[in-house]
Amino acid sequence: MLEDDDANLNAQERNQLVSAETLKVYQRLGYPVIMTSTRTGQGLEELKSLLHNKTSILVGQSGVGKSSLLNALLPQANARVGALSEWSGLGAHTTSHAELHFLPSGGNLIDCAGFRDFATWHLTLEEVQQGFREISQAALDCKFRDCSHISEPAEVCGVKRALEEGKIETSRMMNFRYIMNEVTA
Repeated sequence: MLEDDDANLNAQERNQLVSAETLKVYQRLGYPVIMTSTRTGQGLEELKSLLHNKTSILVGQSGVGKSSLLNALLPQANARVGALSEWSGLGAHTTSHAELHFLPSGGNLIDCAGFRDFATWHLTLEEVQQGFREISQAALDCKFRDCSHISEPAEVCGVKRALEEGKIETSRMMNFRYIMNEVTA
């Protein structure tokens, strides 16, 4: 959480703080988080062991470093990488197709094209909930099956109760509501 005394930080420092807070949220939810750096090599061996004998995919927005990470894990891949646009700050679509790479220690790694945005119009409430494991779990305590977790009072909505009890992070609930608003628009 950014504090008042963090107001003097530059944009990069603020982004690092926000990213660190976001990672902590996912760690608390039980997701494995590995801090990696393609420049220093930090975390690459740990990531390689996590990928061992599995099929994994590098997915994310354009310009976040998917191909750079692939090159750090598999230098022979020689994947094209590009700089962020100075004008927009966004990444260019350097990777234009999905490509399967075989890991020497066993397993597969798929490098796919990045995206700028993703469509949600085709998703249902249940499908969105599945992307938020803590909301999906709390929804089991809702009194009504068609609970939207938005307009219902906490007495009948397990998700709202879990939010009030601190079992659901406010940022995750905001993201859930944002996606639900996109789905129902």
